[in-house]
Formats: sequence, structure tokens, C-alpha cells
Amino acid sequence: MNLKRQAALAAALLLLGVSTALCQEAGSLFEKALFYEESSGELLQAITLYDRIVKEFRHDREIAAKAQLHIGICYEKLGKTEAVKAYETVIDQFPGEAGVVSEARNRLAELKKEKPTGLVMTRLHQPGVTHFEGPSLSPDGKMLAGVVIDRGQNLTVMDLESGSITPLTHYDWEDDSRWAWIPIWSPDGTQLVYQDVPVNEKVAYELHIRDLQGKERTLITNHGGGIVACDWLPDGETILVARGDAGRGTSLGLVSARTGTFRELCPLRKTYSTAGDMPSQLISASADASPDGRWIVFADGSDESAGDIYLIPAEGGQRMTLIDHPADDTEPRWSPDGQYVIYISNRHGGKALWGIAVGRDGKPDGVPFMIKEGMENTHLSSWTNAGLLTTSIIVMLEINVVEIDPLTMELKTPPRTIEFSPHYLHTGPRWSPDGQYLSAVSYRNLDGDGSEVFLSIIPAGGGDVRQYTIEAPVDAFGGSGLWLPEGATQGYIIYDKDKNTCFGTLDMKTGVWESKMIPTAEGFSGFMSMTWSAGGKGFYFLPIGGNGNGQRLLWQEIETGNQRTVYRTEPGGSLGRNLRASNDLKKLAVSTIEGNILIIDTETGEARNIDSEGIPDLFTPSWAPDGTALVAKDSPGPASTAATELYCISLTDGSYKSMNIRSCLPPKARIITTPDWSPDGRYIVFDLRTWNVETSILRNVVAR
Repeated sequence: MNLKRQAALAAALLLLGVSTALCQEAGSLFEKALFYEESSGELLQAITLYDRIVKEFRHDREIAAKAQLHIGICYEKLGKTEAVKAYETVIDQFPGEAGVVSEARNRLAELKKEKPTGLVMTRLHQPGVTHFEGPSLSPDGKMLAGVVIDRGQNLTVMDLESGSITPLTHYDWEDDSRWAWIPIWSPDGTQLVYQDVPVNEKVAYELHIRDLQGKERTLITNHGGGIVACDWLPDGETILVARGDAGRGTSLGLVSARTGTFRELCPLRKTYSTAGDMPSQLISASADASPDGRWIVFADGSDESAGDIYLIPAEGGQRMTLIDHPADDTEPRWSPDGQYVIYISNRHGGKALWGIAVGRDGKPDGVPFMIKEGMENTHLSSWTNAGLLTTSIIVMLEINVVEIDPLTMELKTPPRTIEFSPHYLHTGPRWSPDGQYLSAVSYRNLDGDGSEVFLSIIPAGGGDVRQYTIEAPVDAFGGSGLWLPEGATQGYIIYDKDKNTCFGTLDMKTGVWESKMIPTAEGFSGFMSMTWSAGGKGFYFLPIGGNGNGQRLLWQEIETGNQRTVYRTEPGGSLGRNLRASNDLKKLAVSTIEGNILIIDTETGEARNIDSEGIPDLFTPSWAPDGTALVAKDSPGPASTAATELYCISLTDGSYKSMNIRSCLPPKARIITTPDWSPDGRYIVFDLRTWNVETSILRNVVAR
């Protein structure tokens, strides 16, 4: 080899070495910039390094183009308009890097789209499609995980594009079965962690992990306590949980997704008991991990005080107060970019969605701001780049009427809802003795706390509904408003918060209630139901509680307070909440807790048990006008998807028949109080509660 060739080869090797070293340096800088961008969130430092790569290593077209692209991505995360220019530079100066240019074009097109100026809400389901309870949106926004309650309570996934539904568990309500609840997606969208509980061992809560192919494993079991998954941290290795232990209270903690080991982060102020609905005690903690995995935001408050919002480092440490306000602040969620925390607050009266900017040090960056009013009965779920998932529980309690053939007891018309006061819940419908009117109690809510409660008088033939404010200091459902036996007059017997008993009447022309105290027997603690006796001079009632010798049915005279026992059950027996008198006021009908119906003579106290083989459990009986039949509802059970059914029971031969209204009612519809038969025998009126879970996505939640 001559000297020239040797020199040329040496130069080439030197250039190759220099080029390799430069490539290694560029790659090292790119990895460092990527760490600043995606792990530590230091976007400005990342931009500085990416810009250096573009300027110093322009000869390496591939890495320089990627660096220029990531300059645009960082500016986009910061909400800066410089992102547009950065993407345009990629397209103009690196046309040969097809993949990078394609991504820059897509991002540029998205940025140039006209953005909505306010919240955009999209319903995920159309009416009639199976709804999910406790839903969670997958990270890519394409699937919805939730729980379907039918023959059991099962974990289910819905593909939002195709609408296909895939059950992942197949539990039923048998004693040896289980039920699923509260699914949370893994960051890569391939797995779900959820609560798994034995039907008959509700003190042994477990968390299970299941992939979409059906592979499942138990992650952690909390014997004698509860445990709920709140979030899955971005590293995919750790799950944020709320845990309750009898005698120890509740706490937030982290569970390893691989080993199931638990590490406590901080105690919570909520107490914990193995009695009652344990999951709800823990769900109220409502914790969420920040997108970079550094912070945990959570709501906390004592049993007596409203909730506030706190932050704690995911690695452990002292809690810091983010929101401290006398209002009840709950359900905090991090925005996908980690710059905001939103939450539900009632600081302006009704529940609303609020937000606050949060700095990287975990401190508030400004003051709280309201985003959306009208969030009553609405809960926040996961918040991804696809939007904020919310669920709203829609409850309606309305008055319905059906026309029947008095001879055959067959339906002539399907149920018809009587439309009035749409923002209220209506219950307890009763026909006036002359059949001219219907009455119902109308509530703003079902708390029965005395606020915004009306007696509604509804003309049977149509016309304006009159409403009268019920101003008596009535305890929660502590009384009955019934038509007096003679005339179209409303009367009531109530007991107030001090267990005083009052009798009153309503003058429907003036809207004035007149009431007076009734002498009360010693030991009286209230009653479950009442009905008038003849002449309206007294009333029959079922007192609350008993003395161990059986529940009594009593009559009381209004003027004197004198009482007599009409009927007493066997020791340990119990009667239902609804007591109804026949039109001649000589007989009473009442159901037992076992689902039988008793017919009781008001004079002799003799009782006839309406029970025969094959009759379903029947409750809340009401009399036919001629006293020869009863109408009563069945109870399909809390886990059933079937609606309530009405049955007609002949008192002549004990036969019964379904009135087949169930086929006309929505799934899970329930008749709450006693149905009532019109005086002419042609109509039956009843209240009907229906409910549904509406799932929606909110986009553009925080306008910037």
C-alpha cells in the first residue's frame, strides 16, 4: 500500500471515529432531554437540549429532525404558540425524514383546528344500552370498563367504537359466589385492578388483577377490613389504594402490582367499621396520582366535618393542604398535563365542578375557579387525554295510572305518567273519596327534612295541579296525609322530631293547615303507617318497635288519646309499613315481612292470612272499591333487573293473577308505596321509581 492510500485510509478512519463519537454524544443528549420532558417534567430544560442538538448535530438528519419535533411537543405541553413554528420547521428543513415529518403534519393540523370555547359533553351510551356502574375509561379512550349488575355483579368491558360488550367475570348471586366492583385501568391499558368480594363474607375484601384475555390473579386480601383501588401509578408498578381496618381506621397506601405488598402513605380521618356499606367508607377518600407519579391528591374529612383536598408525595412524607374551605370538597382528579386539580364542591350551595392550578412544588398556583354548575348526583371517574369521564345517577319518582277492566282485572291501557313539577319526586298517591282528585307528596329530594315538601292535589280529569306547602315540623317520613273518610278534605296524622303526635286538616281553598296536639301514650316512639277509622274520630296505626311479645296494631281516639290493641302478632313477628282500610272501614289489610297479607277485622281483631302455595311474596295491599279484592306489588329483590309487578288477589277464593304491567315498565322500575284503587274501580294509581346511570365525557374542561 503506497503512502497516499495509507493517508487516505487513516483520514477515513479518523472521520468515522469522530462521526461515531458525535452520534454517541447526540444520542446521549437526546436521552437526557427526553428524561427532562417525560420524567421530570422540566420542559424548558428539555427545549434547551433539543435546540442544541438541532444546531450542533445538523449533519445527523434523523436525530436533528426528532429533536426539532420534540421542541414542538414541549411547547405544545406548555400551551405555547411556538409549537406551530417548531412543527413547520420540521416540515420545511427535514423533508427527507418521512416519519418525523408525518407526525409534525398531524400535530400541526390538530393545533390549527378551531378549539371549542367551552365545555363539550358527549354521552357515551344511547338510552337502552346496558349501562356500567363505577365506569373507568381506558388510557387510549377506546374502551370502558365497569360493572354490570344482572344475575350477578360482573366486571365488563365495552368497546366504544363497536359497542361490543365483553364480560370478564361470570359471577352470580349464589352463596358461594363473588361480586366485582370499582375497576381501574393499568397505564398501558392491558390490565384492570378491581375489588373482588365473596357474597357471604363481606369482611374479606380482595383486589384482583385481570387482563383482557381472562388471566387473573389475587393481588392482596384484607381480612377483617376493606380495600379499594383508587388509581394505578404511571410506572405501572404501583397501585394507589384506600384501606380500612376494624379498630384501626382508614388510610391511603401503595400496593406493589407485582408482589401485593402494602405500604401506608398516611392515615385518614374517616372511622372504619365492619358494619354497613364498607366500600363507600373507602371510596370517599377518592385519591388520584399525578401524571408524573410524584404526587397523590386526595379528599379527607372526619365523620362530622366536610372534606378538604390534600397532597402528599408518592414517596411518602407530610400531607399538604391544597383546598381548605368550610364547604364539602371531594373527588379530586389531576388533569392529564398535571397542571390542574379539579374537584366537586358545594361552596355555592349546589354541587359544582371546581378547579385549581397546581405548581410543580405541589402548592396552589392561583385561586380556585368554578368550571360547571349542576353536578348533583354526578361523580368523577378517570381523566385521560380523551376527556373527563363522569357518571350521573338519574332518579325519577313519578305518579303513574293504569286503566283496567273491573270485571276481568285486565289492563286496558299501559301505565301513563301524570306530568307535573318535573324537578320534584312524587310519592304516595291517593284517590279522594269522590274520585275527583289525586293527592301525592312532592319532595325536592327524599331526605324528608321538611324543606320544599308539598302536598300536590291533582284533578283526575286534568287541569292545574295545586300544591300546598307542608310546614309542620315532621320527622323523616313521620306521618301520613290521607283523605278524610267524608268529603274531599285532606287530613294528616304526624309525629314531629320530639315524638309529639299531631292531627291536622288542610283548607284547600286557603291553603292553611290547622293542627293540634294529640295525647300520646307513654313510651310512644312513632309509627310506620296509619289509616282513618269511621267518622275520622280516630285512626289505626302500626307503632315503631315492640316489647318482644309481638308487634301490635293499635287504634287511637284523637280527642282523648285512648288506645286499644286491635291485633298482635306472634312473638318475633312483624308487620309491613303500609296499612290500608277497606272502603267501609271494617277491615284492614297489611302485609308481613315474610310477604304474606293479613286481613284484620277492626272490631274483633280476627285475622285471615292470605297465603297459598305458589303465591309470590306480596306487599303494600290496597282494597278494591267493593272490598272483594286486593291489589299488591311483588318484590323482585335488590339484585334483580326486573321491574315491580302488580297482582290482583281475590278475597272470595284466594286466587291471584298478574296484571302484566312489568312488560310496560323500564328495567329495575320499582313501586315504592301502596298502589290505590279508584272509587269506580276503573283505575289503579301508583308511584314508580326509575333510575339510570348516564356516562359522559367532558372535553375542554380547563380553558387556557
